[in-house]
Amino acid sequence: MSSASNSQRKYNNITLKTLTAYQLMSQRERMCELFQLLDDSERHEHIVNPLKQENICNSMKENLRDIKNELGTN
Repeated sequence: MSSASNSQRKYNNITLKTLTAYQLMSQRERMCELFQLLDDSERHEHIVNPLKQENICNSMKENLRDIKNELGTN
């Protein structure tokens, strides 16, 4: 029974160390983003994707134009 609790205790320590490291890295990343210390333009472009946004905008403009023409003819 003692060996079972020791293995459980080791597991908990590893988990605690892993969580602490993850929290520290997350906080560091947030601080770097806050003060703009990192070049995150690649990630930003991947998320925002300006080309996709432009295509959506053009598609919406075409739809609006079509609707205006349709309402104007009726």
